[in-house]
Amino acid sequence: MNEPRLAWETCCNKGIEVKFNVLIYSLVLLLSVVEGYSVRQKIELASVPAVSPDGTRMAFVWNRDLWIASTNGGVARQLTRHPAEDHWPSWSPDGSEIAFSSKRNGYWNVYRIPIAGGKPIQVTDHSEGYMPLEWYPDGKNILTQAVRDHGGLDFDRLFCIDSEGRLPDRMLFDAYGYHGTISPDQNRVLFVREGKNMLYRKGYSGPKASQIWLYDKNSTKFTLILNNDTGCRSPLWKSQGTGFYYVTSESGSFNLWEYDFKTKSKKQLTKFQDDSVILPRISRDGETIVFRHKFEFYKFTPKTQEPPEKIELWSENDAERKPGRRRWYDTTWNNEFPQGLSWSKDFLELAFTAGGDLWIMDTILREPQLVCGFTSSHETQVLFGSDNDQLFFLRDFGDRVEIWTATRSDPNKFWFRNRDFVLKPFAVDSSNKRLLTISPDGTRLAYVRGRGELVVTGIEKNVPQTLFVSDVRPWYEWSPDGKWMVVQAKDSYDNWDIWIVSTDGKRKPYNLSKHPGWDGGPRWSPDGKVIAFVGRRGRDDEMDLFYVYLSSEYEERNQRVVKIEEAENKIRNTRKTPTVESKKPPLGKHIPLPVEPEEEKWIPPFFRIEFDDLSNRIKRISLPGSKETDPFWHSASRKLAFKSDLRNNRGTYYVVLPSDFQPRMITKHTGYFPIWKDNDLHWMVDNVPSKMTGSTL
Repeated sequence: MNEPRLAWETCCNKGIEVKFNVLIYSLVLLLSVVEGYSVRQKIELASVPAVSPDGTRMAFVWNRDLWIASTNGGVARQLTRHPAEDHWPSWSPDGSEIAFSSKRNGYWNVYRIPIAGGKPIQVTDHSEGYMPLEWYPDGKNILTQAVRDHGGLDFDRLFCIDSEGRLPDRMLFDAYGYHGTISPDQNRVLFVREGKNMLYRKGYSGPKASQIWLYDKNSTKFTLILNNDTGCRSPLWKSQGTGFYYVTSESGSFNLWEYDFKTKSKKQLTKFQDDSVILPRISRDGETIVFRHKFEFYKFTPKTQEPPEKIELWSENDAERKPGRRRWYDTTWNNEFPQGLSWSKDFLELAFTAGGDLWIMDTILREPQLVCGFTSSHETQVLFGSDNDQLFFLRDFGDRVEIWTATRSDPNKFWFRNRDFVLKPFAVDSSNKRLLTISPDGTRLAYVRGRGELVVTGIEKNVPQTLFVSDVRPWYEWSPDGKWMVVQAKDSYDNWDIWIVSTDGKRKPYNLSKHPGWDGGPRWSPDGKVIAFVGRRGRDDEMDLFYVYLSSEYEERNQRVVKIEEAENKIRNTRKTPTVESKKPPLGKHIPLPVEPEEEKWIPPFFRIEFDDLSNRIKRISLPGSKETDPFWHSASRKLAFKSDLRNNRGTYYVVLPSDFQPRMITKHTGYFPIWKDNDLHWMVDNVPSKMTGSTL
């Protein structure tokens, strides 16, 4: 087995070897290096088969990676290798590529990879992710399933996404559904409703059994095709579109059946009695169906309707010895758990989670030190305290999530120079906790407890006070003075709205957006005078930017400031003022070094909120033909940045309030946890903590 290509440099006493060499701040973590050896291993409990267009090959998921093999069996070839899980492969109509979903950027997004292998190409970038069900017959689009913030009994929707990732995604219809499949003429969609959490629940009979529906794109008509008490699922179109195959347990076990549209007749094709046919997939020519039964895959040929044949598969890849394990990270990938990233006030040290552990690192040496690496828990979010002397972080134990603190064993040394840290529990009750934040003055913590309870507590002792309760987990941000929070949550009518909540609990939460459409992603400007968010409103259902000045006076004053700047610039450009040369000190004269100013005491910005008529003052920044998400502010509170696919160019853009709404691209990159201060943008790009100065990343 080839040795890793990077040299190693031991930097801590816990058996972890590290080398950094990716972008600005990146990392490679190698644990427990082991020698490899070749072994022949039978492949069992693989899942989610995808059949090539001609039916000769299949892709599938095994050991969290994608593999390719012949549908006649034999040795399988590994297609992807990544610490993150890869899932749901789907073969392109021309047989040259496979689309799949992966958490390699922290979320289930869609990628494409040539069947010969190579570097996957990312197609989507959304924090809620997508599941690629299949390609459209023309190869230009991919049918996906995704959870979005829509109303109704379920949030799953079917979307059409551009296979190149250049165009905005399009929702097929605003009704929940899953396991969809596109007809050969691309005009009809078969999909499943109900039974979502009862996949192949043998013996179940009742109203929650899964159903198969048909949607006609031309007539926009929905038709219930199959509905029985035992459930029908996994529809597969016949190649001519005259009917479909599906799975049902009418015979006692889930077996493969077929349905004819013209005669409305049903016919059982497989005769298993002991276990189920699971997730069948069909070739584009309709000649081959592959499914899993018990531990292995089976192949069925509809034309002959002979009994299914077992597909014997083997792996001959290099294997790792059982006593050891290797983990290779070139990003802060966190084993599919939420990531954490926090910067010190001066942005010279950062804390982050990777591989389920908590790390600290400087920005010069870039050698991470392990802060918390216990195998009993998975570390997720992390925060620096206001004075940089303490870390707050979440530890996920599986049945509960606790808040812990970390301090340096030697406070006289910088964080990255410490080798040992003092860990103490802060909140250890049995509830789950998420979205941990600290108030601007550093005296209080906030987090979401349980399903959707937003609470706040002092940092000395966990005494949580409930501020807001939602049926679904809310998202929130502190106001700059710490007296308020802006919250994204559902109202009593199941609408996602923007709320203003007082952090002392004395004022009733105020519904700012008050709109039946979806609103989310609220951000409070650093000066406290404006709240921005994104929303889906109007008949076009486009995602656009919205903002509101919290006082009408602030809006009028801002417009006057713009006029003053225009006048000054015009006079300055017209009157050429000569530049005054700075006088040079005499040669040899001592020049004193500049005195470093003492750190300023935190002073909250002053602003007020005029709640009367506030909702009616909301304004929209309409950018037609594009989708805006994830807004964030520049530190001066004039520039509002956001992700967008303007003119089919995915990237990060900004507009200038109050009137310059011509979007300008900051960078083609998009990221998470952004902090835009002065001319520097600190954020997470492709799972790598990064700094962007001007246009240089």
